[in-house]
Amino acid sequence: MKSNCFLFTVFLLITFNSYAQPDFRPGYIIDFSGDTISGMINYQNAATMSRLCSFRATDESLAKDFAPGEIKEFRFENGKCFVSRTLDDGKNVFLEFLIKGKLNVYYYRDVVQDKYMIEKEGMPLKLIPYRDEITVKDDGTEVRVKSKSHVGLLKVYTQDVPEIQKKSELIIRPEHNNLIKFARNYHQAVCSDESCIIYAKDELPVLKVSLEPVYSYTTYTTTYFDMDIVNEFGVNVYFWMPRVGENFYFRTGYQHCFVSKGQVKGTSYGKIPLHIHYQYSHFRLRPGISLGINAFFFEPPWAWTMTLGGGLNYRVNDRLSLSSGFMTDFIVSPKNEVYKIQLYRISYAFSIGLRIEV
Repeated sequence: MKSNCFLFTVFLLITFNSYAQPDFRPGYIIDFSGDTISGMINYQNAATMSRLCSFRATDESLAKDFAPGEIKEFRFENGKCFVSRTLDDGKNVFLEFLIKGKLNVYYYRDVVQDKYMIEKEGMPLKLIPYRDEITVKDDGTEVRVKSKSHVGLLKVYTQDVPEIQKKSELIIRPEHNNLIKFARNYHQAVCSDESCIIYAKDELPVLKVSLEPVYSYTTYTTTYFDMDIVNEFGVNVYFWMPRVGENFYFRTGYQHCFVSKGQVKGTSYGKIPLHIHYQYSHFRLRPGISLGINAFFFEPPWAWTMTLGGGLNYRVNDRLSLSSGFMTDFIVSPKNEVYKIQLYRISYAFSIGLRIEV
């Protein structure tokens, strides 16, 4: 149940991002006649841009949406480049061009999974296969399986350069950085007099973390936990999720909570948030929204709630922000034969903090 709620949270936030404040940046589109039209392109998450290009000629004009197959290419000024291609299953997508040379590498995201494709002259566009999943054996034992079939495909496409072919075995999991490096090394080995083009020049960091010491004042509106007012002190940890979208974070941490009013006054407990957080990032005052669950650790039982909240961050400088927020918690309870579950609001909380980019 908990995992289902978390996946539903991710889906809601991705949907929210699709309709969030537009972020139009300078760029151009190329139609199938070869004409280039300069203008502004809406910068969105990877999953959305694999199926949609929202373009407007000027700041004042209305945006027009193009699907894959309607235009040949679009690119942000000195940035990401997307090309319209047809996959083996007949589906049209916009592939992000990571590196162009003697070995081309592309990327796209289908909402939940990163996918990479490879191509070279005389050989077709192919998906680089990779699986990382939990399987159950006949005896009920769970085993994590990480496939190596991607190594075989990379070897086929680089068989003319044995020393590069051998390096494919070092790629444990296909990712932006290792595939770009692999394709660049291959290009340099077969074409020393011509440079390849790396479109993903400003590649996103593998890990970016921020810390937020925070204080929260929580009021319970029911007797669900036998508490009325709780003071919470702790630290939130934000992990950036650029593959989902540049404004997405996974937020967790720990809060130590002191009950100041209620039947269990004087007691304390721990709380761990597990949230997906969307933070708009283009102004000094930055609104945000969060969805997820909170896990409560008592002595000895534990409990969990669903939570929804929002807030504002004031950016002081590149590494420091003042934060404020409002969260409300819900529990899931059975209702009747027709409506299987019902949400009950049990608390609301106000928080202040100091967010620090590590």
